[in-house]
Amino acid sequence: MEIGGGSETIQCGAFSISATKNLIRALRVLRHPAKSRWLWVDALCINQKDLDEKSKQIPMMRDIYSGATMVLVWLGEGSVMNEAALEVIQSLALLCLQRLKGHLHETPVPGIAQMLRERPKGSLFTSDKDIYWTSRRSDWRVKPYALPRRPELSDDAIFKFEDRKLWQKIDTMFASSYFERSWVIQEVAVGREVFIVSTEWTMPWDVFARAYEGRSLLLFHPIEEYSRLDSGLAFSAIRDARRRYRNPDVPWDLASVLTTFAYSKQKFPEDHIYAALGLVKVRSSGVLAIIPDYRKKAEEVFLETATSIINERQDLYLWGTQTLSSRRNMKSLPSWVPDWTAAPTEAATEYYSQASADLFPGFPMIYGQSLCVQGHILDKADQVLPMDGREKLDEIFSRLAGRPLGKTIYGPFGPYLGGNNGSLEDAAPISLPIINTSKKIIHFAKLLASILTDLKQLIHALDCVVLPPHPLDNSILCLEALWSVFKPHSRVRPRPSTPLGEKLFLAFCWVDRMMLQGRWASMPLTLPKGFGMWVQAALTILHSENNAMTGQLRELCAEHMETALLQEEYISYTKEELILTKRGYLGRVPEGVVKPGHVVAILGGASIPYVLEKREDHYCLISHVYVEGIMNMKTLPKEMKLERIHIE
Repeated sequence: MEIGGGSETIQCGAFSISATKNLIRALRVLRHPAKSRWLWVDALCINQKDLDEKSKQIPMMRDIYSGATMVLVWLGEGSVMNEAALEVIQSLALLCLQRLKGHLHETPVPGIAQMLRERPKGSLFTSDKDIYWTSRRSDWRVKPYALPRRPELSDDAIFKFEDRKLWQKIDTMFASSYFERSWVIQEVAVGREVFIVSTEWTMPWDVFARAYEGRSLLLFHPIEEYSRLDSGLAFSAIRDARRRYRNPDVPWDLASVLTTFAYSKQKFPEDHIYAALGLVKVRSSGVLAIIPDYRKKAEEVFLETATSIINERQDLYLWGTQTLSSRRNMKSLPSWVPDWTAAPTEAATEYYSQASADLFPGFPMIYGQSLCVQGHILDKADQVLPMDGREKLDEIFSRLAGRPLGKTIYGPFGPYLGGNNGSLEDAAPISLPIINTSKKIIHFAKLLASILTDLKQLIHALDCVVLPPHPLDNSILCLEALWSVFKPHSRVRPRPSTPLGEKLFLAFCWVDRMMLQGRWASMPLTLPKGFGMWVQAALTILHSENNAMTGQLRELCAEHMETALLQEEYISYTKEELILTKRGYLGRVPEGVVKPGHVVAILGGASIPYVLEKREDHYCLISHVYVEGIMNMKTLPKEMKLERIHIE
């Protein structure tokens, strides 16, 4: 129960006890008028001021809530749970069950393919039938919960889309601070029967959770009070915690459970760990050694927990979303110990790769407050550039024209350092036969561009041209790597479908920049990967009198630019910047934390590369980093030597 809102004294048997006004109101609503009712409330049943009693009682809470007949979630008297809200919430749950049937677990973002970006012409519902939600328990006293379809009403009458105040209240309810409490996550996750309770009605938790998912589908009906689609991140976490805990096939260790508590808040920081312990299924020796003790400082509890997890798992999985140095509150903690009170950085786990974690063992060793792990220092950061919006993207293309991307003999069209076989030092020259053949193809491209009047026809015709093999067949080009950084694929940010003519688009981007700088005449006529003919095609179109095709090329470029300006539901919650290292690696980092001189490191047992700052004889953890070309390496190249890296 939410227990804020001032306090009063109530009588409990022969004792007078101080209770919050909100709790007193809940007790009055929940009491039976004609018979006794037994309720267990942690605010009353545990002496919160007695640290020794709390330390003994806290480990028992999982057994108490899992053994309860039912767990009641009281959102407070002012939670707007009226009849109108009830009808809309029931309809959202029905919508979810209809549209997400079979899709609830296909992606980390539930039913992302089912999201309604535009309102359909017909009904939002896919069936006119009612649905009855039944409990998994076989207890005959549990009655099915009806979700009425009401086909005689229009969607507007059912969902009341014009009632802005009602929807604002519903969205506020899903984003309630109640769901941020660590102990609520445990209580809802372990409870056999959990109910949302208001002054007027009661609803099964699982129906309420389906209503939240149904709300997440309605992209055409924006959430006005919040800037994100998923404004109820804490609710998402508590929903997922219940699903995972009640799934017998999910073996949860402490590191995994703590990821569910990333959005939780608590009065005592150590409760972040103690509440998570109640959901752990893998009872390892390290977990058993963590015993709730409210006489310890939170920093001590966090250090003991991080040490236990790393020693047990022998990897760095626990870093999760808690690696951004600028968000840390506990400045005295070692940088490798997560500050679980800090706001999470969601993008850190977007790019997680099991291949990276398995690349080589880290053999982590902890000496007091120092972590020693095996790793490889990849390079130093040279430039950090903003990358938000179309204008910034154009600016970066321009600024990098003569920078490290131009170190190879092919300039931006040379092999990218992170490619499969390419490197900036050993790019091989193109052989004479290939040059002669390519020149003929370039002339063919120029001829086609002067004859054809439709851009799609030109692209299809040039795509049919088969180029002879050349030294760069097994690597990507620097230009391709740069563009890939702008639209990286991740588990929650699917790569958008590529519009027609990506090579023509990239050639045009670079030609346009070079022409503005007066340097296009110095570009070589023959370029690897067939880019010579695409550059020629772009030049021909730009200089032609065919305004229609020029306009089509501008439209094509706009389509490609849109794939980098990702749609709202895929945008990371953390703004990012482009990082360029001294040798030419490209990547993405959170905004405002990485500086030139910071190093990019690959660490054993880590699911993503990290940025470190050198401090005398050790490093400090700064941030995660996405590095193009190395995220899914299967083996570490021989030239990448390993060393022991000390992090404090």
